[in-house]
Amino acid sequence: MSTGRPEIVDRLQEATRWLHAETEEVAAVVEGGRERYLWFIARQYGFTAPLEPRIAAAPGIEAVGLDLERRRRAHLFAADLLHFGIHPGRLPRCEALPRVDSAARALGVLYVLEGSTLGGAFLLAHLGRTLGISPTAGASGLAPYGHALREMWVAYADALDGFVRAAPGSADEVIDAARETFERMIGWLREPAAALSAAARA
Repeated sequence: MSTGRPEIVDRLQEATRWLHAETEEVAAVVEGGRERYLWFIARQYGFTAPLEPRIAAAPGIEAVGLDLERRRRAHLFAADLLHFGIHPGRLPRCEALPRVDSAARALGVLYVLEGSTLGGAFLLAHLGRTLGISPTAGASGLAPYGHALREMWVAYADALDGFVRAAPGSADEVIDAARETFERMIGWLREPAAALSAAARA
């Protein structure tokens, strides 16, 4: 039965289903309270800040036609951290990043990052009530697109679909990159991390 989504999106979802679930389990942010949320956005910043430039520099990604600048979120997570008095420049950054050396791999990485904007909407709905955060008060990274969330996801999915249709052999590379991104993210979240130290407080 057709889902109405591009086939490559269905393949990605199926291939990464357990990794997606593991990421949510490791993050454990929904019921974690304020300190867990601060830890979460610090880890998100530490992952996206070094990764986003690599995506933008991937050979051939410009031809895909996505507005990568609009899709950056590291600066939003940085602003959220500053909202809570935490200096992002004093926080660790992930060094074990996924490989991004082709447009196909960049699109696979983006599957994870763009998918997390959908999950961010759920987190914001829940944590907005319990922590009092909002897109203008400590949670801009969870709501980067505002009311354009669905539009941005569809634009990504359509661009991905067009890319894979034009280069059918690239689908496996996209899927491999998405899996690797989840795995690297899980590893980053599992790394022992001290409580946000006084040195990181702005």
